[in-house]
Amino acid sequence: MSPTEYRFGPSFVLRPATRELLAGGQPQRLGARAFDLLVALVERDGGIVTRDELFDRAWPGRAVIDDNLKVQVMGLRRLLGAEAIVTVPGHGYRFGWPVQRGAGAPGGAVEPAGGAAPAAGSAAPPAGPDPTALIGREPILPSSSAAGCPGNSSRWPAAAASARRARATSRRRRGLR
Repeated sequence: MSPTEYRFGPSFVLRPATRELLAGGQPQRLGARAFDLLVALVERDGGIVTRDELFDRAWPGRAVIDDNLKVQVMGLRRLLGAEAIVTVPGHGYRFGWPVQRGAGAPGGAVEPAGGAAPAAGSAAPPAGPDPTALIGREPILPSSSAAGCPGNSSRWPAAAASARRARATSRRRRGLR
């Protein structure tokens, strides 16, 4: 069962069922693909989401270049703040803020997205990034070869070759080399 809303950051509320993002109670404009990417990142709650997973979520069955993903992530960072989405080089992205799942009722119980609600009497986790998190290279991540690395130009070799041919043809027609 998925929750009806996620809360994160200073005052953001994400409601996937109604495709709404609120900031301080005010609706925010967000394109369909950016919304799908945000839901994927928030649902993973700090876990790494690979580029391939994000492509499948926002552009299912379509061959698109990595720049499309970068543009959508830049738009999300502009709206949420740069610290909201963290790039994990060679692997993908992760959501940078703690996420709470809730039922949407004002004053209702809200539980951390990673599991069950904290036990009664326990302190709530501090807001903001985890001060004990690794910074820089994370040795626990699996290594990847250049050929299988998400975002590599070998993702769709035929599409990349076709785009190169089209650019070369266009240059020749304009008299450029």
